Amino acid sequence: MRSWVVAAMLALAVPSAASAAPSIFALSEPTGKLDSPASIAAAPDQTMWIANAGPLRQRGPERFAVGQVNLAGRYRLYRTKGETYGIAVLPDGTVFATEPYTSRIARITPDGHVTEFPTPTPKAAPGAIAAGPDGNAWFAESALGDVAKIGRITPGGFITEFPVPPRRYLDTTIPADVGTIVAGQDDRLWFTTGLGIGSISTSGDVVTFALPEPSSPQGLAIAADGTLWVSHASLPRIDRLTPAGEIDPLVLPDASDGVSLAAGSDGAMYFAQSLGHTLWRAGDSLEPINLQVVDRVRRVAKPKLLSVAENGGSPGVAMGPADTLWIAATITRTGGVKGGVAVVNLGGGCIVPDLTGDTVGLARLDVANHACALAPAKTAPRARVACQDPPAGTVLEHGALVTATFGKCR
Repeated sequence: MRSWVVAAMLALAVPSAASAAPSIFALSEPTGKLDSPASIAAAPDQTMWIANAGPLRQRGPERFAVGQVNLAGRYRLYRTKGETYGIAVLPDGTVFATEPYTSRIARITPDGHVTEFPTPTPKAAPGAIAAGPDGNAWFAESALGDVAKIGRITPGGFITEFPVPPRRYLDTTIPADVGTIVAGQDDRLWFTTGLGIGSISTSGDVVTFALPEPSSPQGLAIAADGTLWVSHASLPRIDRLTPAGEIDPLVLPDASDGVSLAAGSDGAMYFAQSLGHTLWRAGDSLEPINLQVVDRVRRVAKPKLLSVAENGGSPGVAMGPADTLWIAATITRTGGVKGGVAVVNLGGGCIVPDLTGDTVGLARLDVANHACALAPAKTAPRARVACQDPPAGTVLEHGALVTATFGKCR
């Protein structure tokens, strides 16, 4: 059993005696512009890509962008023509992001060039998107007044749309209303519909079916054993559909949900709530992880107790490099909120933080949050970190020493 306790403003997450808890830390976008993270996806170069569901926070005309961040917390922004919602990364490093309100798909090539492609259906409102097993990206469309579709975009930008038929319910017909989409363990992709789920083969064959009772399927994830996990926006329950077609419900505590799901590198399933600051771990038992963390969302700021809330994206939660679980998040602190990610270190290794500008006390807090330790250092009063070894983003064994040079670099 694992437990997480935030005891006081400067207290760290304290593991139970039975086992060590993963370290949790926050990485904010330092310019403050990327403040509406919606979904997140891992790239093959050990970076993460974030869709931003809103304009950049800046003066002047509205501008939009997606973000790329590494383990050191360094961001790079790539401008798009509209706000983005879903994001997917192909094995060759090509990134696709959906623009629901402009009905375009933005493509960012590995060399950083951005091109945007309009969907064949006007006002298609592309939403969730996933890398498919065929080397293409697949996305959901729910155009108002039109038949829902699943779209496929090739690395070259060619888009094909496949209709998803409505389903009968009682004496009426319910539009498909497709939502989250994920790649399965075969040649099919799975997606949510208004009353159930569906799948599409890489050749475009669509199949849908209803779940046992009316619900609002919201999130999807594939477990290591091929089981499909389906969360619901209106029910405190997750349905697990086995490859054999059996449905096994996982009941959550009242007033809980599991909007975004991801399979962890430790064999457990993780899901974040749409509200609050709780990450759930479903392994041998169901365990809550408190996402109130002690960290700073900008350099040279006093440490604060931060509340991390998942933003309801698709998937919103994703596995990243070095056994880390990333949550596209809003980070609440005194004075408002700031966009960023919460990183849960499932592997337990030391992920070296960026100590630039830290005092001794802040440096110790940072390295503890990242499962490292601060090497003994002599420093003048009020001196701050100028250099460090190893550099930020390095992955070492748990508890490894990080050396900080205060004042100025030697």
